[in-house]
Order: sequence, then C-alpha cells, then structure tokens
Amino acid sequence: MNIVGVSAFYHESTCCLIQDGRLVAAVPEERFTRVKYDRRVPINAFRYCLEAGGHLSPGDIDCIAYYEDPEKKLSRQKAMGLADHDDKDKPERDLRDAFGVDCPFMHFDHHLSHGAGSFYFSGFSEAAVFTVDGVGEWATTIYGAGQSKDEDFIIDKESVPNFLRKTAQLAPEPFRNRVEGDLHPLLSGNLERWRPAEEVLPEGVYTFV
Repeated sequence: MNIVGVSAFYHESTCCLIQDGRLVAAVPEERFTRVKYDRRVPINAFRYCLEAGGHLSPGDIDCIAYYEDPEKKLSRQKAMGLADHDDKDKPERDLRDAFGVDCPFMHFDHHLSHGAGSFYFSGFSEAAVFTVDGVGEWATTIYGAGQSKDEDFIIDKESVPNFLRKTAQLAPEPFRNRVEGDLHPLLSGNLERWRPAEEVLPEGVYTFV
C-alpha cells in the first residue's frame, strides 16, 4: 500500500511516502523550488516521493493523508476574520488536480498529525505525548497517550486556550513574522517575562490569566 502524506497551503509544504507501513521518503517543497517556507502545492516533493517509491505513477497511490481538517480550520479562520469564503473542499481539490490522483483523501487533525508523527517514529510502544503549537484547527495544545500495541494513537484531552498566539495572528507587521501564527520575538519576550498563571478548568481545558 502506498500512502502519501501532505501538508500544504500554510508554510513549508511537504510530502512523504509510507509504503507498506515503512517511511520511504519525506521532503519539503522548498528543497526543489529554493523558496523558503514555500506554501504552494508540493508537486515537486510529490514527484520525488513517486520516484523514491520505485518509479510509481499517481495511479499507484492508495490514499492521500492530509495533515489538518480543512472544515475545522476554515471555521476558525472565518471566526478570526482571516477568510471570507466557504470553500472547505479547496485543499483537496487543488491537491487532486495537481497530483492527478483519484484515490481516497483522508484528513486528520493538525495536532494529531504532529503527535502521531513523533510517536510512531519514536521506537516506543507506549508514550506520553504533548504538542504545543501556534494553532491547529482551533487547538493550540494537545496531550495524551500513544499505544502502538492497539494500532491507535490516543489523545485523552484537547485544549483550546485563550492564548496570545491567536492575537498575534491578527497583529500588523512588524509585530508578527511573515508566516501566519508565528510570534515576533518581542511578543515571545513578553510572554517569558509575564509568566502567566495557568487556570485548569473541567475536561482539561485551560486559560492563561
């Protein structure tokens, strides 16, 4: 079975190829285009993965695994005023058109992709997993347990803190980096000095106060 994993349209678009459960190739698009943080469709990375898998064709791909949930992400972008459309199917459509594939297209939550990518290649059969990021679909943090013996990656709790990273996304230049969601060093420095207290709420959700 040939599974192509894809991240795209945010920063550092990337493809990887899992062939019969084994990682065969993984490469960001910027390695081919020489455009730092290239966020476009990773067509060159896709072609590289096909070659690395044994001169495969697009018809040999059994599944495209996408790194985030487009519908959830769009709902957050609209709520934050970052999107003015309802086309949740655009990522899938753009990737299918570029890759020329007609296989199933599956998407997974952003932080689940982070956690699973770390856990499954860690060599551990069981492990605690904790991911912190600018933002995924809505969550900025998840924590849980990986258990390979059950062939499942289990997230026990998901947190959606009221975090300054989301505010930073809306800040004008030069107070944020070019990549949406990254904090400018000035804001990062303030976070370190403030050392905000954490309030833990029911169901594992927390806020910074």
